[in-house]
Amino acid sequence: MLENRELEKRQREEALNKLESLIYDKQDKLYAEGGYAETVSEEDKEKFSAALSAASDFIWDVEEPTAKIYNDKTDELTEMMKD
Repeated sequence: MLENRELEKRQREEALNKLESLIYDKQDKLYAEGGYAETVSEEDKEKFSAALSAASDFIWDVEEPTAKIYNDKTDELTEMMKD
């Protein structure tokens, strides 16, 4: 039982770290010289920026975080930003 809780906690923390890293990385690249700023339309830049900001808020607003919730949000952002 305790091992399961520890495993869930570790998985949740890893998923959270992955999501936070994705958000920070994409935000940096969105405005950095040589990053997406040079290849993405202004409309897409605004869409991506809003989605990243919402995801950042999501991290703090989620009431009962699980690894699945964080992984789903990471997948959602990754899918949106590759279009």
